Amino acid sequence: MEVCLRSQLFRFQNIKEDSAQLEFLTSLSRENWDCLWNFLGVQSNADVISAKAADTEQAGRKVVQGSGREGSLSLQDELLITLTRLRLGRLNKELAYLFGISDGTVSRIFNKWINFLYLRIDMIPIWPEWDDVAASMPSKRTYPDTFVIVDATELFCEILSSLSLQSQLYSKSSTKGTQR
Repeated sequence: MEVCLRSQLFRFQNIKEDSAQLEFLTSLSRENWDCLWNFLGVQSNADVISAKAADTEQAGRKVVQGSGREGSLSLQDELLITLTRLRLGRLNKELAYLFGISDGTVSRIFNKWINFLYLRIDMIPIWPEWDDVAASMPSKRTYPDTFVIVDATELFCEILSSLSLQSQLYSKSSTKGTQR
């Protein structure tokens, strides 16, 4: 009974109106969630699986449809699991406990949705049109051959005991061990 009550509390239907909770779990406001959901155009589990099937058939692999307790979750619950894992880095076991399913089911759901999201989001162009890029670039006189400016993030690392590994992580610009 505890699992039944717990799993009923942690469902998309129960948190969709709590914008702070939804944004904490997924980094999406309710409006952005709805936009993403509409963009994905998911009507049934077959939509997610058929997109995966089309991609894997092109690669020459056989698709095996999962079974089990996935059917007890709505498609929005499955997307909530996926986005929560991406946003917060939750472990399968933790998500399985919250949703009242097995960690193997969480893994299947996550893999299914990651493949589906990749196929849908891959259609979105990541580079703007050349005219838009040119209009927003710094002075062409100063940087005539510049096409794009990429921002970099440095992650500071623990000092390692191995000198060869230390040398691989050393950065002249920050004089610390960093991973870029």
